[in-house]
Amino acid sequence: MTEFMETDDLIRISIQCPELDFPITIPFMKVAQLSAETMLREIEKVLQSYEQFVLDSSLEIEITHVDMPKGSGRKSCKFVDIGRFLKDKKCIIQIQNNDELCCARALITAKANIDKHPKWESIRKGCKIQQDMAIELHEKANIHLKACDLEDIKQFPRAMNDCQIHVVSKEHFNGIIFQGPEAEKKIYLYHHNEHYDVITSMPAFLNRSYYCNICQKGYQHKEEHKCNNICTSCHKIHEIENKEWIYCKDCNRYFQGDVCFQLHAKKTSQGRSTCTSYYRCK
Repeated sequence: MTEFMETDDLIRISIQCPELDFPITIPFMKVAQLSAETMLREIEKVLQSYEQFVLDSSLEIEITHVDMPKGSGRKSCKFVDIGRFLKDKKCIIQIQNNDELCCARALITAKANIDKHPKWESIRKGCKIQQDMAIELHEKANIHLKACDLEDIKQFPRAMNDCQIHVVSKEHFNGIIFQGPEAEKKIYLYHHNEHYDVITSMPAFLNRSYYCNICQKGYQHKEEHKCNNICTSCHKIHEIENKEWIYCKDCNRYFQGDVCFQLHAKKTSQGRSTCTSYYRCK
């Protein structure tokens, strides 16, 4: 499957099937580093916990291939009206630069937005302070003042250890091509046409109500997203309580504790509830 990829390209593999609560994800690595042993090692970790895990036709394997982009200024695109897209997306801060530091400029702008920097407006507008902070970031991360590729971006967390950096790529169908080490603050950069901009909201970027950092997907309803650890009884999200089970005569099902019982009966704006949607035959 990597026959047409360069050895320095990056690849990530996600394995999903109905028996898994969460997908098995093999993080981004160079194509040259990927092997069958790497995949089997990750699968074996799951096999220790899921006795019913079966490799059959329900298995889905998602492969993300990255051809190591770089970012500096801007490169025109003949096929997509990227200018209109960026203008329509209010969640994108466009980085305007005449140097090769758009990546660092985007990083410090994203962090300034999260930190509510006292000079936020000057940074957002691309004033000299933005350039100065970008140069300082390069120096702290020990990266030469040049256009940055993904190998360079991997070094920035050393100077921004409270931030987790993500890179979303237009050339890869707006998928995430890089995710840095876990950290409290989440930064999202948008890579397009050899340039980096800032994404301030992933749900808005994907036209969804919510965004999951675990599976890196947008979704509309909390109760329908499997990563939210949804209660299997009431099909809602709440702390699982070790309390007595309560029987509901209307749906002929049991619920653990008052909270679970009340949530199963709660109606949505459309007048539906778990109680009316799920019934166990007698």
